[in-house]
Amino acid sequence: IVADSGRESAAIGGFSYNMLLARRAARHALTFETPSRLPWELRLEMHRRAIGAAICHERVYEAVAAGSRRFTLGHTWDGAPLPCAVGLAVLEALKREQLVERVAERGPRLRDELAGALAGIPIVREVRGHGYLLGVDYVDPRDGFSFLPPELGVAGRIDDLALEQGLVILSTQPTRDGYAGDQSLFAPPFTTSDAQLAEMVGRFASVVGQIAVEVERELGGAQLGAVAAGDAQ
Repeated sequence: IVADSGRESAAIGGFSYNMLLARRAARHALTFETPSRLPWELRLEMHRRAIGAAICHERVYEAVAAGSRRFTLGHTWDGAPLPCAVGLAVLEALKREQLVERVAERGPRLRDELAGALAGIPIVREVRGHGYLLGVDYVDPRDGFSFLPPELGVAGRIDDLALEQGLVILSTQPTRDGYAGDQSLFAPPFTTSDAQLAEMVGRFASVVGQIAVEVERELGGAQLGAVAAGDAQ
């Protein structure tokens, strides 16, 4: 288990304090279904005190603990007490307010609600995820499985329109080593109320629906243009 406190902290602190934090983080994080591939990143920061962690197998932890007792993370100012203290406070709040239990119970219903709100929108292929960490895949509506043409910039357009409607969404764009398709991350805070979740789902579905109409119009125009060019030849 590795904890890293990021750039905003001071260059003091060490392995044992980070490990204490990360061990406590792991107990909470593993309340959810643990993915088969590890390490698994955790985010614990608040109030601009950057800190994160990753879960690894016990044999990896024991090897490092019995050896150098150092993880070479490559980050500036890692291991500082202040961000670690903030991270511990966050974990205590998670436990005291039973936020992990709430998300574990509410997450499946949120996924179903999001999938239901997006049902019937041709560019939406799938809604997946666990807890409050959900993802939406977009596809070319002409066949229902191909990536959308990258020049349409669909994910970025969804982000921009969502922001105009007061909703912050993070979507993927083409990557440096190849096109990965358009996807959106739907990840509300653990403290979000049911009423706020319903509003988020409604706004997001409205945004995706509007972009879908535009995309179908653009793809239809491109297809008609290609047919016309073929006829001319």
